[in-house]
Amino acid sequence: MKEGAVSRISRVKSFLHYMSKGKGRLHEWAFLYDVARIKEWVQDLRTSGKQITTVRYYIHHVAQFLDYMLTTRPPHTRLTVEQNREILRYVEKARKETKREIVLHQNRVKRRKMEKLPGPEAITTCLRLAPVRINELLVMSSNHFVSTVLKCTRSLKALCCLSDELEKYERRTPARYLMYGYMTAYWACLTGHRRSVFINMKEKELVASEKEMTNEGVLIRLSEHKTSVQFGEASLALTAEELHWLKRLLALK
Repeated sequence: MKEGAVSRISRVKSFLHYMSKGKGRLHEWAFLYDVARIKEWVQDLRTSGKQITTVRYYIHHVAQFLDYMLTTRPPHTRLTVEQNREILRYVEKARKETKREIVLHQNRVKRRKMEKLPGPEAITTCLRLAPVRINELLVMSSNHFVSTVLKCTRSLKALCCLSDELEKYERRTPARYLMYGYMTAYWACLTGHRRSVFINMKEKELVASEKEMTNEGVLIRLSEHKTSVQFGEASLALTAEELHWLKRLLALK
């Protein structure tokens, strides 16, 4: 959210810099009342090589700023309310004119994304094989633990050393990374979530969800992901077995 705010501010600042170039008494804000200059700014944006979505963001954030100025009048301003409304109307008109191009651009992007998606056969194979492979990796980790215990002495000191060595071993083993890969691939095929949902999953979110666990499983609510501002929390529903996978992965972590 902070990065988004910085981006919005930088777009407004670039607009103000463009409008104020070669003009004086900037503290009076009258330099904004120059519709011809605003038209040049919009045209320069469109021919700058920026994607139409980026152009729309620039225009949208400038419109937000001009609307803010209507309700929060800067000190010493000589820009009248009517002048402010006039330039705001033009900026909003320019924003609306991008609508058709935005739709065409979104369709092109969607088509490219659809072409990169794995086919139904690949998704079905992942859903069938991932749980099997995860359980195999869990068994491998357990077997290694048992075999290591049998080889050690029964003294308390040796067992403590064993625990330390086993922890180091498990941190080095690629099994943990394989488990994580299979789990996230499996959940992505089931839910369609982006990878950021799984990357940003926090242990405290898992702990909080266990309080509401039922016989059917558990619902984990994930607050941090790419589209959290627009759509809020993401939900990940796990069965009891899938929850066991995740807890085992945390134990190996």
